[in-house]
Amino acid sequence: MNGANGEVARVGAHANPGEPLDAIWGRAQSRERAGDLEAALAGYALLVELKLDGGQPIPALLCERLAAVCVELGEHQAAVRVLAAARGRMQSLGDDYGVFVMTLRLAQASLRATDLESAELFLRDAFAQRQAIAARGPEALGLLDLARRLGWRGRDATETAIGRVDASLTLARFWAAVGGFEAAASAAELALELLPGAGGQFSATAIGLFLAELHLDRGDLAGAAGAERRHGPQGTGETEDQRRWALLGARRACLEGRLSAARQALELAHGRGEEPPARLELQAAWMLATLLGQLNRVGDAQRLLQHTASRLAPDRARGGLARDLEALSQLLGRKREGASRELALPFVPEQAWRRGAIEDDDDAPSPAPPPAARPAPGGERRVERFADRWAIGFNDVLLLLDGGDLHGAAAHLPALESLGARSDSPRIAARTRYLRALIDYHRGDYAAARAAILECLDGAREQGLALDELQYLDLASLVLARIERLEEYQRCAAEARALLGRLLEQLDGEDRVYWTLNKMSQQDTYLSARIDSLRWIERSSFPIGAVADWLSAQRLRRETLRCYREMSCLVGWDIDRRLEGEDAGAPGGAGVLSTPEAADSSDQVEAWVRFELGLTRRSGRGARRRSLADRRWPLLRIPRGMAILQYYAVADRLFAFLLTRGSISIRVLRTTRIELGEAVSGALLEIMQQNYAGIGPRRVDQALRRLAADVGITELLRPLIGAIEHLVIIPHDVLVHAPFSALPCGGEERLCERFVIRSIPSLRWLDPGAAIASRPIRPGSFLGVAVREHPGMPPLRRPLEEVQRAATLLPGACRRTILADGDAVPGAILAALERSEWAHFACHGLFDRAQPHRSRMLVSGPDGAGGEIALAEIQRKRLDRLRVAVLASCWTSGAAVLPGGELVCLPAAFLRAGARGVLAPLWMVDDVQSAVFMADFYRAAAESPPPQALARVQRAWLRSGDGRRSTAFHWAAYIHHGSG
Repeated sequence: MNGANGEVARVGAHANPGEPLDAIWGRAQSRERAGDLEAALAGYALLVELKLDGGQPIPALLCERLAAVCVELGEHQAAVRVLAAARGRMQSLGDDYGVFVMTLRLAQASLRATDLESAELFLRDAFAQRQAIAARGPEALGLLDLARRLGWRGRDATETAIGRVDASLTLARFWAAVGGFEAAASAAELALELLPGAGGQFSATAIGLFLAELHLDRGDLAGAAGAERRHGPQGTGETEDQRRWALLGARRACLEGRLSAARQALELAHGRGEEPPARLELQAAWMLATLLGQLNRVGDAQRLLQHTASRLAPDRARGGLARDLEALSQLLGRKREGASRELALPFVPEQAWRRGAIEDDDDAPSPAPPPAARPAPGGERRVERFADRWAIGFNDVLLLLDGGDLHGAAAHLPALESLGARSDSPRIAARTRYLRALIDYHRGDYAAARAAILECLDGAREQGLALDELQYLDLASLVLARIERLEEYQRCAAEARALLGRLLEQLDGEDRVYWTLNKMSQQDTYLSARIDSLRWIERSSFPIGAVADWLSAQRLRRETLRCYREMSCLVGWDIDRRLEGEDAGAPGGAGVLSTPEAADSSDQVEAWVRFELGLTRRSGRGARRRSLADRRWPLLRIPRGMAILQYYAVADRLFAFLLTRGSISIRVLRTTRIELGEAVSGALLEIMQQNYAGIGPRRVDQALRRLAADVGITELLRPLIGAIEHLVIIPHDVLVHAPFSALPCGGEERLCERFVIRSIPSLRWLDPGAAIASRPIRPGSFLGVAVREHPGMPPLRRPLEEVQRAATLLPGACRRTILADGDAVPGAILAALERSEWAHFACHGLFDRAQPHRSRMLVSGPDGAGGEIALAEIQRKRLDRLRVAVLASCWTSGAAVLPGGELVCLPAAFLRAGARGVLAPLWMVDDVQSAVFMADFYRAAAESPPPQALARVQRAWLRSGDGRRSTAFHWAAYIHHGSG
């Protein structure tokens, strides 16, 4: 025992032996909770020394705390020596049960240090077993039965039960550390079964958390949900246990594809205070940041990380944790700048924590509370959980792939596969196989990638892992497109679209908008894969060269068209049908490409733009008859003085097509969808804040200039100033919400000061003649709808006066129909719309982000109830007579562009029904200022067509010098949709 006493004396050299034992114990615990581990170790060591010197048994809890602190300080061998000395002392006292407990403590200390070989040796010793403890299956069940019938008995039944629970949990921790999740779960279930006799020494909640996490490591969602139902916290609040369950619930929700639910749970768990965050708050913030990255809400994620870093205590703010937070922020920045999809941010669950970052909870429950959070003590943290060791390797490979280091990723993969082979987790096996398929795909070994990824798909479907399945379907689609397995590709792509639709239904509106940016980007990648496959089309072997070239070009054209049909990727663009010439009069051979190298998206889309221009409509009903010149030279139909600016956003760039009379040019702007989304959202937010929070104009100007730079306004339009008066904008994707009229076009001038601006859904809705008309509209019939109150909405101020003023200011004598309040019911309004040439709505409007097709105008209903006119009802009407619809209602220009769908918004519905033009606001307008704006608009409309009238009023308000009117919130909200 002299050696043992010497070891204890070494680690407890700074203790005060004059203190009472209870005081030493209390002080040591207090120092441990405060994070002063050196002082805590000195106190625990002194207690062990005093017990040994007095010939007294050493309490198991004291040994556990001493060993835990030693391991946390990197003193694993010291912990083992102290515990071994204590075990020897108990052997000399004949305390067989104490020897057993100390042997378990030695195994636990080895597990904490990830010394699995020593842990197994100590467990064999504890259970007097010669066979390998790491064995699973029947052997593991035999060990569990041995733990149930434990031969080593304590002084009473409670102490015996404590030993049995402790033994079961130690086995569970060991099996979890070596990848035996099924055996570990069985051991944890046994611990819960034995728990009632243990006298409250163990936490059922902590064991339940451990059990639920084991199920998630295997991909067993039902098992995890069952553990949460049985052992999760009751009620709501922000206790530590509830935070832990919230983190675990968020992880399960992500695996199931419920990303919005996961985000909401993490937002509640990570805390919003200014004080230094606790360990669980840090973990929640880390998980929330990675989830926001998965949702493409990169700016939100980076702001969260910055706020978290600012809350760190001084010692942490200078340590490795702050560097880890900054590294994650940089990783998110790479996603914004590169639009990467395979970035190591999958949140399922391999991103749950990263090397050197936040210390994880003790995964195995223990009789005492875990120590306080603190930074990792330098170097690389040793990881106890098998799932976390595998996750680190998984992320390493993904990061190498994302950085373009295919050789490095391939070199790291065998070690990860070897590690994964030791596990009985179906999910870990599938995720490792997915990495192999991903590397094979990048190498060009598509056959091997196909076999691996299809196997992954089967496993994900069996386990119900929706997010995994979508990721596998994405890769499978790419692989099948490359190897021309077209039937398989079409089936796989259809499954991906259906699954994506189901997942989108579970997202709230804002998350849906951001997440679809990522998913739409994948369609562009599919397109690239199929386009690349066209390069391998063989040249015709016909002996006459000219005929061979013609046959090759025809074959290339057919394959290109089939490619576009299969992709269905150009949102709202019927490019395949147009190029096939199915519409009467469509040019037959204009889509032919001369060489496979010319088969890129720019050439194809340029051809499509030409065809669409030739198919423009005068109204929403059918195509107009076109002359031979129209068909052969459609660009000559663009009037002088007009330019058309059409955008198409893909994953990592923005196409801008600028059409003027007789010419078309294509610019590629290096901005990603994520950057565009953030720029548009930022501009709208600053415009709102200027009105509601009174912020200065500088921030608004900066946000608008950033958006103008992203969409290339100065580069594209500044050369046209002075030569072009009319600008037709065809926005795409998130740009449907961009306030183009407020964007600077060089210097201090705004776009509306230089151009008369119109917005249309596509070229098919352009009537060039109507777009440059200079005469004001003199309608023969006017419909006014005024609804002051609607259930659940604030009442409007004087909507009837607004409608009556509009009717008075309209030029010429016309039939006026005014439906106010109780008379403004849906049936009467829709019937009057079909007979009207001009309509004005002064009521509430609603853009439904969750279900855009349910966007609606809020009017009156029967018996004073609220009524509504939905987008679909408007679109079904024949509104060929309607020349102008003014929607003086909030949010009515709100729009959605969903994968594979047309533009969905109220103005587009009016245009499809036959209306020539729609005036509607992009955000929630002030009803008093809106009424004044409308009066000015109608005075201008008496002298000019509506688009020119809108431009005149916007310029007047912008230059008014009135600090309120001149803000963009009031004059930039309204957009003119349609060309006439």
